Amino acid sequence: MFSFFKKSSAPNHTDKVWKTRQACLKGMMTEAMQAITKNEKPVIVCWFDDRKKSLIEFLEKYNVPFMAVGDSVQLSEEKTIFLIDALAPFNPTLKDKSIRLIADGHYPLVEVENKSLEKLRSTESLAPVLFCQSLDDELFISFGGEKLTSLLDKLGLSEEESLEHAMITKSIARAREKLSSSVTLEVRTQNEHDWFSKNKTKS
Repeated sequence: MFSFFKKSSAPNHTDKVWKTRQACLKGMMTEAMQAITKNEKPVIVCWFDDRKKSLIEFLEKYNVPFMAVGDSVQLSEEKTIFLIDALAPFNPTLKDKSIRLIADGHYPLVEVENKSLEKLRSTESLAPVLFCQSLDDELFISFGGEKLTSLLDKLGLSEEESLEHAMITKSIARAREKLSSSVTLEVRTQNEHDWFSKNKTKS
């Protein structure tokens, strides 16, 4: 799946990986609520409509207060999780120093993701972004993530536990760089599965 031993530049973000999407959603909420207890404002970055929909359904199910951020930022609400569409045409710059950026997975193309995050983040809020994802995400599936899932099952990793390591972050980055180099003309989609169907070269 991912090679852990090739040279790569040091990651400027953190990745947390859970076994399933449901566990990832719960983990994201835990991260967001911990940010609130530290008087930070958790902002969850969304890339695809289908992922955002499942995230909103999860928040509503557990009565977690949230607010979608449009083209103007009003982060005045207390103890609230803010959602933002990273690829929206008129996204604001988040200047509040207390913002905690959490991304719901990676956008498949490195350059698109970097530009979107650069647009969102100001020089006042350059804390590392936490990327939350799961082994049943399309990115992992496309690179044989089911093999890692099987290995983790044998090792006894529970549903609630996450993986977090610099080598994992570097390996995810290399996999996305490989994917990015294979896409010459991106077809934008609102659904993550559709994106991989239309853009990933079959190997």
